[in-house]
Amino acid sequence: MSRPSGVSGILDGEDEPIIEEPAHFEERGRFNFFPRWRKQVDWLVPSITRSVEALIVFEEPGLLSIREWAKDGPAIQQRFKDLAASQDEGRLRAMRWIQTRYRRLKLPPRERPCLGDAALVHLGFPTEKTDKLAVYVWLLPDRLEIASPEYRGRLLSHRNSLTEDLP
Repeated sequence: MSRPSGVSGILDGEDEPIIEEPAHFEERGRFNFFPRWRKQVDWLVPSITRSVEALIVFEEPGLLSIREWAKDGPAIQQRFKDLAASQDEGRLRAMRWIQTRYRRLKLPPRERPCLGDAALVHLGFPTEKTDKLAVYVWLLPDRLEIASPEYRGRLLSHRNSLTEDLP
């Protein structure tokens, strides 16, 4: 179980626009969306008491983004249907890209959903039963991101012009 570290964030008690916490996938590939996380992401708040649908976006390798289904999911579905009905030469490639990039996820209020083998592989993890798999979770106002330790390590090794003067 992910436990808050007790160490305050950067702003010391103020609302922070991004929060990072270590977490893990359980041995069967299930992932716990803790109530304290659901309270931090605007569209996830209702999921504390009822099921909501989410969109998993397979960002760059090692990074998943969990977003509000209602915002982008229907447009993605419609595009897929339009492509399926199309005679365009590139339609199969475009449909494959959609299938590869997006997944639909139902988030029940109390159960730990399985994000699926594709999510585990995208994060660089094995799909067979194994011990808990460590990840980092970033909570942003509009989404929850799940990153492999390797992805986070790559992120830390690259400076940004807004932070290059920090130690």
